[in-house]
Amino acid sequence: MNQDKEFCDEGRKELICSKLCKTSDLGVSGNVFGGVILEWLDEAGGIFAVKKIGGAVVTIKVSEVLFKVPVHERDIIDIIGFVKAIGTTSITLELDAINISTEQTVCTCEIKFVHVNEKGEKLPIPDERREIIKKLYGLI
Repeated sequence: MNQDKEFCDEGRKELICSKLCKTSDLGVSGNVFGGVILEWLDEAGGIFAVKKIGGAVVTIKVSEVLFKVPVHERDIIDIIGFVKAIGTTSITLELDAINISTEQTVCTCEIKFVHVNEKGEKLPIPDERREIIKKLYGLI
């Protein structure tokens, strides 16, 4: 099944990827390092954004992230999200990290990406892509 068409129970939020918490992801307290989850969110969001707009992106902003519950070794975390806003050169996603065994939200954040060329310069998102995204996510 095409991952772009695979929707979660949470309405508009789509499953982007799943991550397994490994021993190397843990801190001394036995919980995953917060930075590891931030890396998962940024990577998943970047891939999701690239697939949506059809070109390279860079992260420009990550909103406040509040870690609500710990993640332990062998926990599987689903990264789900949706397009919250689309601009001329940027796309903003809302992402959640969900522990699949407890169904608890580990954290939620917004990440904004900017479409760039190979030199890292801003590029407009193609009009046809922007219009499809607006319709698909009710942004009109």
